[in-house]
Amino acid sequence: MKILFVHLGREHLGLEYLSAMLKQAGHSTALACDIGLFGINDNIIINKRLERLFDRSNSVLRKVAEYEPDIVCLSAYTTTLQWCFRIAEAVKEMKHDTRTLLGGTHVTLSPESALGSAAIDYAVRGEAELIIVELANRLAAGESVEDMPGVVCRSADGIKINALPPHPRDLDSLPLPDKQLFERVINIRDDYMTLTTRGCIFNCTYCCEHSVRRLYPPGEYRRVRSVGSLVGELETMYSRYEFREVYFACPLFPPDKKWVAEFAAEYRAKIDKPFYCFSHVNLFDLEYAQLMKEAGCRNIEFGVQTMNEDIRRNRLGRPETNEKIVETLSICERVGLRFDVDAIFQLPGEREEDFRVAIDTFSSFKMLHRIKVFNLALFPGTDLLEHSLTEGRIDENDRMEIMAGGGGDFFHSRQLESGVPLRKQRAYENILRILPLFPGLFSGRPAGGFMLRLMSLLPHPAVRFLEFINLARLRDLRLSFYIRLYARNLFARTPGRLRRDSGTRPGK
Repeated sequence: MKILFVHLGREHLGLEYLSAMLKQAGHSTALACDIGLFGINDNIIINKRLERLFDRSNSVLRKVAEYEPDIVCLSAYTTTLQWCFRIAEAVKEMKHDTRTLLGGTHVTLSPESALGSAAIDYAVRGEAELIIVELANRLAAGESVEDMPGVVCRSADGIKINALPPHPRDLDSLPLPDKQLFERVINIRDDYMTLTTRGCIFNCTYCCEHSVRRLYPPGEYRRVRSVGSLVGELETMYSRYEFREVYFACPLFPPDKKWVAEFAAEYRAKIDKPFYCFSHVNLFDLEYAQLMKEAGCRNIEFGVQTMNEDIRRNRLGRPETNEKIVETLSICERVGLRFDVDAIFQLPGEREEDFRVAIDTFSSFKMLHRIKVFNLALFPGTDLLEHSLTEGRIDENDRMEIMAGGGGDFFHSRQLESGVPLRKQRAYENILRILPLFPGLFSGRPAGGFMLRLMSLLPHPAVRFLEFINLARLRDLRLSFYIRLYARNLFARTPGRLRRDSGTRPGK
């Protein structure tokens, strides 16, 4: 059976694992992908005119026509749900008997919205590695899948939502992710993506991770790979791609020092490439930082979000104190470990003083690599969404729009109101973005001065340019990754045309 994965966005590890499972069982897989240049999934350059110019929807559909799949599998985030619906509707117009399946985090947390288009035959909740082969086999044989765990389907009584499927308890038992799937979309040599864990132990109210974890029995969702499995994958894949760096795309690098010590020894001896990952300030101490530095960690990202402790604790569900944040960043400074900091804007109750504290705090760190600025976004299943409804910050219509794939996103739109005027928010966003390049320029300056007015007028392209200058100054390998990514998709093929790909079969 021929299965085509359809995706809006960049590399997707979940699809690679599903493709590997299907290939093991003798099925053929391929990918039709629009990486979403300049659109809502592009966190580098946002431009609606360029987004329309380089839209790849037609090339995705051309791939469907060329490959003639039996099943089209679409993966939806909340922000891409409506795009998935449009593609599925076009697929059905081309060939009505092509089966369409929809999966992804949005389906897991808002399954009732997954069949919002008649063009979606079935949706699948949860992690699908252990059911995807049976699902494909049943569809190939013309058998019903409506009793399968994880399946969302239509019935005489409306939408039938089955229980979650079993999830892989032992991550080491999974096959290696099928990197061939994305070979024609990204240059894997620039940046090898993998994971150490699935799940997160924290309860951030704005994040989908805690919402998904609550769907499973206590203690089951958080899983960690063995060091041997992880390093074995990297050895195998390095022989194929000779990658320059590794990106651990999991919400939290393992906090267990024994695991990290074993990893540091094995990784340095057998891989010895820089890597970057995510951590939490409450899990960090000097010994842990030294182990990470010894292993080859080039950069580590912390979700600070705001320097207002009350908002961070009571609205965002993050218990760390400002004192602990400064302590952790100081440890990174001491061992020479570069770090990123995340900051969320449009937080109800935030004050201008909070931005000043952030600027003064972060200006003192020489190892600060980048401050990543995000809009507050509300997503299905999160506590923050329900709290916002209870507090009257959104109404039921807003909530239903979000559940159906509408609402906002991290980079383009604003869903909740902040107490700080928009002009000043823009100024502080710009300051934080370029602060690593000019660490002493903004600290200690009074609010409302000439510098603040000037920064509010700085155009977005100029801010991005200064951010790129900083990354070039630090010789950040991610900068070359993004440059190659854009070049590959802007110049390697004409707009609207996807490179021809006949898919891959088992053993090839």
